[in-house]
Amino acid sequence: MSKRSNRPNNNNSPNKFNTENWIPKTELGQKVKDGEITDIDQILEKGLP
Repeated sequence: MSKRSNRPNNNNSPNKFNTENWIPKTELGQKVKDGEITDIDQILEKGLP
């Protein structure tokens, strides 16, 4: 018997996150959507919540 992998299938599923339809609920989320923040390091460096 072959073992099944516990990894998710990475086959470009239609459930991809759509940033166009995303409505941020926080100031941080809005900055991410606006492109002001593109990396988690920026959040940590600035001490953003």
